[in-house]
Amino acid sequence: MGIVQIVFTIVLILGLVYLYKRSDRSEDLLLLKLLGYYLLGSFRFNFNKIAIPFGFLVYLLFLHPNQNARSKRQAAGLGLVFLIVGLAQPTVENYLYQLPIEVKSESVNLYDINFPNDWQSLQQQLQLTEDVRLVDFYSGFESDGSIRELSYKLISQKDGGIVHYNVNLEKQHQAYVIRRSKIDRWLQYDQEITAQRFFEAVESLDINKLKPKGDYGWYTMSSQGVLSYDIPNHDKYILDNNGDVLAVGNEELPIRGYFISLYGMYKLNEITHEGRGFKDYFYYIVKN
Repeated sequence: MGIVQIVFTIVLILGLVYLYKRSDRSEDLLLLKLLGYYLLGSFRFNFNKIAIPFGFLVYLLFLHPNQNARSKRQAAGLGLVFLIVGLAQPTVENYLYQLPIEVKSESVNLYDINFPNDWQSLQQQLQLTEDVRLVDFYSGFESDGSIRELSYKLISQKDGGIVHYNVNLEKQHQAYVIRRSKIDRWLQYDQEITAQRFFEAVESLDINKLKPKGDYGWYTMSSQGVLSYDIPNHDKYILDNNGDVLAVGNEELPIRGYFISLYGMYKLNEITHEGRGFKDYFYYIVKN
C-alpha cells in the first residue's frame, strides 16, 4: 500500500468516526450504516470511459432516511469526494512526475564538458542504475566549442515500468532540464547502448581536433543508441581501448556497432544549411 492510499485510509476512518460521534448513537449498527452510505456514495458506473457517480445519484433519488439523515448524507458525500479524488489522482501524479528537474552542468562549451561527471550527477539526482540506455544524442556547436543546442533521450526500467527521459541543456542556467514520462514498452531496450558507455566514448574524443575541416557555419555531433551498420559515403574510424583513432579500410566493411557522427553544417543560403563532411567514430563493434 502506497503512502497516498495510507493517507486516504486514515482520513476515511477519521471522517467516519467524526460523523458517528456527531450522530444520534441510539440507532442500531450506525457505524456500519455510515460505512454503507460512504460506499454507496463512492460507487461509480463507467459509460464510454466517463465515470458516472451512480451510487450518489441513487442516494439522492431514492434514499431519504429519517434518523441521522444529516450524518448519512455527509457519509455519502464523503464517498463522492473520495471518488472524485480517486479519479483525479492518476492525472495529478502524472503531472507531478513530469515536472522538469534541473541538474547543473560543468560547462556550456562542448570542448570543456566532462560528460561522465555530468552523467554521474544526473544519475544521482534521478536515482538511476547503470543499466540506463541511450536512445539518441544531438549537439550543435560553434568552432570554438560554444554549444548551440544539446539534447538526448534515455530509457530506463524504473518505477515499475519503462521511463523515458528527455534531457535538454539550457545554456542560460548552465543546467540540464530533464522531463520524465512513463511509457508502456520499449522493444529495442536490449539493443540500446548504456548511457555510461556512450558518455565514456564521448569523453575519449578530441572533438575540436576530429571535427571535419572546411568552411562550415557550425558543427554537429550526433548518435543513435541502437545497434547500426556503417553508413556508405561516410568516413569511418574506430576508437580503440587506448583512445586512439584508427581509420577503417574497405576490407573491414561492413561494420556493425555503435558510433558517434561528427559533421559540419554547410551554408546553402540564408536560411538553409546542409550536413557535410561526415565522420563516424565506432566506439563499440559487434562481431558478426
